Amino acid sequence: MTDYFDICGTPIKYSEIKSFRLVQREYIYRPTYMEGEKQLFSRNRKYNFFGMQPYAAIYDENEKHSALKEYKTKDFKESVGKDFIEGVITTIGDKWHIKAITSRKYVCVNQAGRKFTTYLEDIPALLMRQDGKASDIYKNDELYPLLGEPIAPAINIVHALQIVAKETHVFFGNDIHLHDVGAEYERLKAELNAYNEETKAYKSLKAKITIPKFPEIKFKKDKPKELPEDISTQNKLAEIKTKFSNGEITEEEYQKLINQVMESI
Repeated sequence: MTDYFDICGTPIKYSEIKSFRLVQREYIYRPTYMEGEKQLFSRNRKYNFFGMQPYAAIYDENEKHSALKEYKTKDFKESVGKDFIEGVITTIGDKWHIKAITSRKYVCVNQAGRKFTTYLEDIPALLMRQDGKASDIYKNDELYPLLGEPIAPAINIVHALQIVAKETHVFFGNDIHLHDVGAEYERLKAELNAYNEETKAYKSLKAKITIPKFPEIKFKKDKPKELPEDISTQNKLAEIKTKFSNGEITEEEYQKLINQVMESI
């Protein structure tokens, strides 16, 4: 069995998974439009609303309570404009149109994992042209008035699978990352249980296996060869030198024998 849980091309080690659960997270959607044919007797084309497209996840969703925390959108189009300008702080901000006061800045993470900050009203709409090209349309673009309605992003609640390991991974449903979040949750639960059972069985088997201990073998050191007592000191020294020259004794043995002869004088 593999040691990794692979999800959306991201391998996560089973041994590093601390917890996992299904969560609800806020996700920003933006409107998309399709370019139509040129209108009769007009140089302009018609642009039709196509639907809402996932744009980015709200990273700091707990920083401030959003009105959509408890609002479950029945239809994406119905939600356009809701939570658009959340919580006007002061009437001064309204009067002077100070964006930092009248609007909330969101910290977001796009589908590639890049973190950025934005205001909802600064999020562009997506225009799909007939030649297949896609363009971002901002409020100050010439095409903006031709879309026929305000470009209004929406915040929707999306179910996600959150996996806490060495780092926290969040995989969104609604075909953002996953088609069926619940199915991936059950797959992770089953595979992690199987991995833990296999690991437990391996550790239990390893504990039962005993490695036999062999007695320690001690080697006796050879004592230096002693010379006969009945020969003269001069002959002893000569014989020691001869044995050393012939390689019959080591240098260490040679020194010990010399010392024995010298001590006996």
